[in-house]
Amino acid sequence: MTLSPLAMTTGYGTGVTSGYYNNGASNSVPPSDISGMLTSGLGSIGSTGTTGTAATQVPTTADGSSFADILTQSIGQLQGLQGTADTYAKQAATGDLQNVHDYMIAANEAKLATTAVVTIKNKAVEAFNDIMRMPV
Repeated sequence: MTLSPLAMTTGYGTGVTSGYYNNGASNSVPPSDISGMLTSGLGSIGSTGTTGTAATQVPTTADGSSFADILTQSIGQLQGLQGTADTYAKQAATGDLQNVHDYMIAANEAKLATTAVVTIKNKAVEAFNDIMRMPV
């Protein structure tokens, strides 16, 4: 399973999605799968093209969490925000919504979080492309 960079912006494939892009069908990846995708290739990074066994250590923060853990947690929070906004939208459509301001706040939080994730993803893809264009 691969993580498609376009999945976060188009709503198709593997990635963070909202019901607004795919008619309510969820095609999001559980956080446990994302963590596995992020760390599965790290073991071979240090040993590619070398002889012997090279152990690759995953950098961690002061509290012991790795980049994959932080990214997984952030994507989970984004999915939670989108789920809350979707729930309020359904309540508004059925007439069960008590406070309109709750829906507006949740929708704007989800929108801002999605925009931030897409911006970070775009910068990461741009940085990757810059690295790939570097002469050897």
